[in-house]
This record gives sequence, structure tokens and C-alpha cells, in this order.
Amino acid sequence: WVRLPSGLWCQSFDGTDDHIQVGTTYFLNGASTLTLEMWIKFHALTDWGGLFFFRGDYQLGLKQDDLDHVQFYIRTGATAYSQVNSTTIPTLEKWYYIIGTWDGTTPKLYINLTSEGTPEGTATGAAVQDDYFYLAWDDYAALRHSNITVGLTRAYNRALSALEIQNHFNREKHLFGVW
Repeated sequence: WVRLPSGLWCQSFDGTDDHIQVGTTYFLNGASTLTLEMWIKFHALTDWGGLFFFRGDYQLGLKQDDLDHVQFYIRTGATAYSQVNSTTIPTLEKWYYIIGTWDGTTPKLYINLTSEGTPEGTATGAAVQDDYFYLAWDDYAALRHSNITVGLTRAYNRALSALEIQNHFNREKHLFGVW
């Protein structure tokens, strides 16, 4: 844990072997719309490093791709997937507000309120089964830990609107020294 000057406590991960398994995803079971939201500071960039990731027969999450971009990824079956990659490569030691939303067809990725990337793929239907979310790890491989600090990490069983996203950002940005 690390305490910010604002007094907010955040989780810090060294990118080697630590992560948090975030309980089961019952409230997202069968969700055909959803939002993943987090404040994040990158200390290093990791190919395919998990940020806020769920993997089972179905997958969804925020992670880093092999080109150091942030990726929001949804797979609803063996071959049905949707994803969007950021155009931004994160600057180390800077706080970012990252949101992935899915309305049942189209994934959207926002970084500091800016919509990023072009959606690819055609996933539809339910995105989640009973399983666990992980912070700072994509459990596909041992080397997919992320060297990050995260705060106010949340998941919703609906796609937040642009106004809700802006309100969250404006309400929280001072906690992370973002003006």
C-alpha cells in the first residue's frame, strides 16, 4: 500500500510476482454491458501486463499490449472478441484515469476523458462467467505482472455514460494531483 499526499491509500505492485485476486464476479455474471474504471500510475511498461483483468472461458479486462498501449478486451466465446487499443503510450510516474465500457457490441476506451483507438471485433452476448478479477496480473502467464499503482478501481454491470465518466473524473482528480 502507498498513501498519496491527498490521504488516499492505493495499492502498489512491483511487477514481479504480486497481484490481488478480486473476489468472484457474481454481479457481472451474464452481463451484456459493463464498465471497468481505475486510476493508475505506471512505474514500468510490461508486454501483455494485466491491469484489471478477468480470464476464464470468457475474458475481459484492461491490460497493456505488446506495443505498450492500454487495451480494453472482451471475449464472449471461443472466437467472438472485441477490443480497442489506446493511441496513447503511458508516461511513467504519471496518473491516468482509465475507463473501458462495453454496450453489448462496441468497446470504448477513455484515458483522462479522451476516447481512444478504433474498436475491432464483433463480440456480443454475455461477457462474464463466475471467476475472479485480478489487479496487476493477466493470469495467462506468470510474466504478465504489472509494475503499477492503482486507486479507486471499480466494475459496473452497465456501460457508464460520458457524463457519468466526466463526473467521476472531476470528483476524484484532486485525489491524484491531476488538475
